[in-house]
Amino acid sequence: MKGPFLFLALSAGCALAQSLVVPVLKTRVPDFNENLGESSRTVDLTTYFGTEEIGDEAVRLSATYDLDGTIVTSEFDFLLFRNLAPVTVANLLGYVDRGDYTNMIIHRAVADFVIQGGGFTLIEDETGGLVSGSVPTQPTIINEFNVSNTMGTLSMAKLGGDPDSATSQWFVNTGANSDNLDVQNGGFTVFGRISKSTLPNAITVNSPDEFIPANFGGALTATPVEISSTGDTLNIDDFFRFDSATRIPTPEGEAGTSSELTYRILSELGSDSITATIEGSNFNLNYESPLDGGSKTFVVEIEDSVGNKVEDTFFVSLPDQTYEVWRGQFFTEPELSDDAISGPDADPNGDGITNLQLFAHGFPVDAESPTIGVELTELNDTFFEISYPVRENITGVAFSLEESEDLVTWESSTATPSANGSTGNFTITQDANAPTFFYRVRIELE
Repeated sequence: MKGPFLFLALSAGCALAQSLVVPVLKTRVPDFNENLGESSRTVDLTTYFGTEEIGDEAVRLSATYDLDGTIVTSEFDFLLFRNLAPVTVANLLGYVDRGDYTNMIIHRAVADFVIQGGGFTLIEDETGGLVSGSVPTQPTIINEFNVSNTMGTLSMAKLGGDPDSATSQWFVNTGANSDNLDVQNGGFTVFGRISKSTLPNAITVNSPDEFIPANFGGALTATPVEISSTGDTLNIDDFFRFDSATRIPTPEGEAGTSSELTYRILSELGSDSITATIEGSNFNLNYESPLDGGSKTFVVEIEDSVGNKVEDTFFVSLPDQTYEVWRGQFFTEPELSDDAISGPDADPNGDGITNLQLFAHGFPVDAESPTIGVELTELNDTFFEISYPVRENITGVAFSLEESEDLVTWESSTATPSANGSTGNFTITQDANAPTFFYRVRIELE
């Protein structure tokens, strides 16, 4: 006898619920210090970036404060990583459900770093005086560090040297803190992110146009108070204080349902010999002159389907070039064994410029009449400035400045040049009314 069959009918309006996700930096993109002669590299960004599921409930913290006589309402919506940090999320919800965060203040605000709450409360007594208190703490929880402390993420505060010491205090990352907070004290547990719509409210707490940090001692050395308030007239509305903390349905449009991400290069700064493109999730690095050295800093950003963004910064460097590497680029094997041809003091084409001088300024051996772009700038009627370009990204070479009054006797210069590594220049500031001096730059192998 055949068993019974169970038929399921789904109406057109009924669909399986899709999980809500937001983008995260799973782990920091490393810096890339390339080997000599490397010409390219491809980085799969999905190794570092991804999405993380959040629940269908969020936490809303509602605050009020007095801005120049106007009461302002501000909300923080916390989207929570229930699967990634289940102990931490349950801990936070416990404080919310007990009402422990009612009348809580933001007690620490450091611009471009964090704003921190969960530790202290503030109420008025019958006479209008301020009564401060502490959020009652529950037992400490285990550390659940799994993703990076990027801009807008929520993390737990804890005691130094004790990864498993978090209780009630949390903070919003208002800066890119991956390089700092991911690598100390076991990593700071990221348990969610503030919604993209309410992140500006969190950043406002660090705004010098609205709040200034006040020092009340102890843990309250950078407590934001409204900008027009003064130390002896503070009232409760001068603090960033939360009237309530409640569970709410996750606001619509703050999280997507797709794990697809858009990748882009947000900025790049450094050597022109290092270039990059993005194809899908592949970050393609190309080194136009792999033997010439150089470095570049990249900021890569990802974005999900509803506009949530995450970024990370990393550094790419090519090794500094030495004279021997340069020499090997331009001379044959027999020539390399003959210092009269390939040695630093040799002048194989007889143009009066030695190999070392060519190397020090980035010219090939067969350069025709190479010139050095010395610049003269009049600073005012009395002083002028001479800038002599010094090649960057080389090692094993010493540049020194010498001076002479007769082009015969040369001595170390009494001027004070600056060999500025960021500009690659010797800069000399000279009094136009001073005796005439001739200057030269001596180049030597170290």
